[in-house]
Amino acid sequence: MGNTNSTCALLLRILTFLLLLYALSLSILSITSCHFLSALTPTNESHGVGLTSFELESGECLPHSTFIQRNYNGMETLAKVGGYVAPSLGALVAVCILIECCRGQNWVLGGKCLPTLLLLGSVVCQGLTFFLFQSELFCAESETIDMCVMDQAGYRSVQATIWYFVSFILYLCGGTPRPLGNPMSMMKPSQQQQQGQEQEQRDNN
Repeated sequence: MGNTNSTCALLLRILTFLLLLYALSLSILSITSCHFLSALTPTNESHGVGLTSFELESGECLPHSTFIQRNYNGMETLAKVGGYVAPSLGALVAVCILIECCRGQNWVLGGKCLPTLLLLGSVVCQGLTFFLFQSELFCAESETIDMCVMDQAGYRSVQATIWYFVSFILYLCGGTPRPLGNPMSMMKPSQQQQQGQEQEQRDNN
């Protein structure tokens, strides 16, 4: 029974790890794109705006210039910081899961508590990216901007937030697998006892 529980816990950890990698890829794509949202003009033309870049009329994406950054109202900075911090925390959790599965939970600082808090931080920080819609620079109604709507990278950020949260639930509620670094830990107790008896017989002979 114990060996079955350990196998189930290991499979759940592998699933959590794969979902976390998927969330990381979505998170990275959302911050590198200049199409997080689309700023619509009164003539229904759209221009892409990203967390770190924006789209020119020619379709070329350029990073936010110093002038643009000086005119941030704080929402843009908050969204950008969240976009960078979320995958960073997620990557740390991925490393913790690898260490936990290979060497055991004792090798992870804080045990299960630290990765759980880091995953929760990823969920929160990825959610901060949507503060870009509160930008007065890109989304405030004016003669040139009518409204802002979510674009491709914005939808990726939504998915990343969801999968970070799913990974958080799976990690929090899932059991802790036996470390794979110790092959003996994956054997049944009866097998270990049998090997011990065989070793004693060899020593006696």
